[in-house]
Amino acid sequence: MTPGGRDEVRRLSRGRLDIDLHQWDLSAGWRLTSTFSVGATLVVGSLDLSSETTGLLADPLQFTGPGMFDPRFSGSTAEPLLSTRSEGSDTAFGYQVGTWWRPRADLALATTYRRGARFEVEAETRDFFAGTTDSFSNVLKVPDTAGVGAVWNPFTRHPSAVLQSLTIALDIDRVNYSDLMEGFRSHEGILTNSQFTRKASYEIDDATEAHLGVEVRRSFPAWTLALRGGLYTDHDER
Repeated sequence: MTPGGRDEVRRLSRGRLDIDLHQWDLSAGWRLTSTFSVGATLVVGSLDLSSETTGLLADPLQFTGPGMFDPRFSGSTAEPLLSTRSEGSDTAFGYQVGTWWRPRADLALATTYRRGARFEVEAETRDFFAGTTDSFSNVLKVPDTAGVGAVWNPFTRHPSAVLQSLTIALDIDRVNYSDLMEGFRSHEGILTNSQFTRKASYEIDDATEAHLGVEVRRSFPAWTLALRGGLYTDHDER
């Protein structure tokens, strides 16, 4: 709104997203000793992506940018100003490696590292004000994760079968959420297009996440009842 109160600038965004992601895993494990094992997984991912975002502008007095004059945006109804479209498919590879160690009969420890697949899809941005088209490649990355975990059975020698089954599991993971911005071109929105904003950047914080779980089981002649509960920390994202 201008100081005189006569011009109301409207910037709107609308869009659609259709995405299919399929992953196939091939895993193998080696038991090196009776208490130590290693394993690895090869991940093959296939991505099909179709998306479009459109930024719309209404600026009756044409105050949005210096020297701007375009009758398409001079009414009160917002009209398309900027459109970005991604259409394509890609195949990418990832992997995961891990170790498992049982130092005692009631305790097992594990580590894992996952390298996420990185997909590249062609995109195109159309600027209806400047009359230009820009083609580029966008990247979608599955975040890398590293984790450690432990499983403890504290009552393996207890006479009660239910207490013998008590299992406590804890894992702590470091998730590189910042990978989501690796190679991703984000400067394509109605509020961040270079006509109006000199510079725009985005970031996502990495996070350390913890998961705690407890399970007890009771067996019957033909079936088993398992009771489970858990707690976890949520990503405090920014």
